[in-house]
Amino acid sequence: MVRQEQRSRVREHQKIRLRRVAMAGASYVLQALVVAAAAALGGVAWSAALIYALGLAAVVAFFFVIFLSDLNLRSAEPNLTFIQVVSPLLPAVYLLYQIESLPVRAGILLTVMVPLLYGILDLSIPRFLAAAMAYFAGYFGVFLLAGGRDLTYYDNPNEWIVLITLGVLLVQIGMIGGFISGLRGTLRRKNLQLNQAMERISNMAVRDELTGIYNRRRLIEVLQGEVARAARGDAQFSICLFDLDYFKQINDKRGHPIGDRVLSDCAAAVEGLIRNVDTFGRFGGEEFLLIMPMTNADAASIAANRLRKRIAALKFIDDEGDAFEVTVSIGVATSAADAAHETNAILRRADKALYAAKAAGRNCVKLADSTC
Repeated sequence: MVRQEQRSRVREHQKIRLRRVAMAGASYVLQALVVAAAAALGGVAWSAALIYALGLAAVVAFFFVIFLSDLNLRSAEPNLTFIQVVSPLLPAVYLLYQIESLPVRAGILLTVMVPLLYGILDLSIPRFLAAAMAYFAGYFGVFLLAGGRDLTYYDNPNEWIVLITLGVLLVQIGMIGGFISGLRGTLRRKNLQLNQAMERISNMAVRDELTGIYNRRRLIEVLQGEVARAARGDAQFSICLFDLDYFKQINDKRGHPIGDRVLSDCAAAVEGLIRNVDTFGRFGGEEFLLIMPMTNADAASIAANRLRKRIAALKFIDDEGDAFEVTVSIGVATSAADAAHETNAILRRADKALYAAKAAGRNCVKLADSTC
């Protein structure tokens, strides 16, 4: 069941990653349209615009294949956000190098930086800054190559202004990205704390504070469900009502902390022996209730005696260093064939069997009479 849930979560995350790639692809289409418009106006060669568009298409196709084949799951960062943010830079650098007109190049530069912004919501501060530096390094490479192609390139102050402005802009984007990343981290921590608090509240609603096992409220809910199934004829079930023998004497003689330890250790001992489908909890005081689905009276009696012997084998030592043992009396009741609305009735039958076990000398198991 756990593995199925894990696989389901992985599938859902992969679908989200594919949707993000599709969103990026839509953004690249808009960028390609801007470049096509520039080509139509004569600012960019059509061959350069086509190569740029094919480069972006190759980037999208690459990540679609990676996510569809689950190859990204081998990575420590399965979202591959950093690579997705930086990879469109390769065709962008080629395109910018092919543009000789500064106004056209400056306009196209604004569009090719859009993929960087996608990293704000997912990348850590250092990785986002690294991506920003990659974009600046890419354009700086274009700046150097263009200068090598035409030495008069460096004489144009506007080229320097664009380079410096880009650097300042990337620094500002980095600061904003860092701030948003910090907010995202804070939100993640708050959500984690909220989930932990909700889990604690949920556990408090169904768990006994001392022993950590289910409380009376949860036991009644489970019992009502079993009664409803039995009433439909779906399955038979049994319950075992436990009571620690002479527990009041333990509290009076050895103190309540020792009594609490006895309750906790006995609960842990029982939990270690029951089935996964069983429900065990503290019914009140020193009483415990075990609900066993799909269990007839004979099987329930065998299980109850096994648990009784396990508790009798426990060894305790009080604060004075004196060793002592505890025993338990158990009443077993099984759902009747014509069970209907018998939640309280089956509890009364188990309680009556428990008193019979007490009357028989304690440390024993008694079955309830199905007619009582």
